[in-house]
Amino acid sequence: MVNHVRTVLLNVTAAKAPDSVYVSPVFRPVVVPQELQRLHKLLLSASTEEDEAQRLNTLMRLLHAADFEHYVLLPDARITYTAASQQDFFAAADDSSTAIDFSQLYSLVQTEVQNLDQNRQGLFLPALRYPDVMAELRDLWNGSIAIIDRLTAAILALAFRLDALR
Repeated sequence: MVNHVRTVLLNVTAAKAPDSVYVSPVFRPVVVPQELQRLHKLLLSASTEEDEAQRLNTLMRLLHAADFEHYVLLPDARITYTAASQQDFFAAADDSSTAIDFSQLYSLVQTEVQNLDQNRQGLFLPALRYPDVMAELRDLWNGSIAIIDRLTAAILALAFRLDALR
C-alpha cells in the first residue's frame, strides 16, 4: 500500500483524510485497541484537520530523519510525500502553532509505554508479519538514551501493531 506506515498511523479512510494526505482508496481503518488508544491520540490528535496533517507530516519527517527510514519503507517502499533528510528535519522551521515539543511528547509516550508494560499489553509485542522488527524496536527503546531514537521506536512500534490488525 502506498504510504503504508503513514496511512496505518493516520488510520482513516481516503474520504476522511486531510486534503494534503494521500490515503489509498482501498485502505480500511482498524479499531484501535483500547490499550493503544491513548498512545495513538497522544501522537496524532490535533485541533483541526490542517493541524493533524501538519503533525502527521512532522512525525513522518522524524521517522525518516532519525535513521529509521528502512523501517518506514519495510512494508512498502512507495511514498507520495517528500522524506526529509535528518539535516533538513532539524533545520526546518515549523509553524510554532503546530510545532511538536518532542521532549514533552516523549515524556507522555514514556508513561504510556510503561503503563502498557505494567498491564502486560506491551507496545513492542511481536507483530505477525514483523516479529524481528518489534524485537529490534524494543531493544532500541530499552537501549538508547536519545529521546528522538526512543520516540521513533515507539511510533514505529505503534504503526506495526496497528498494521497487524488489518
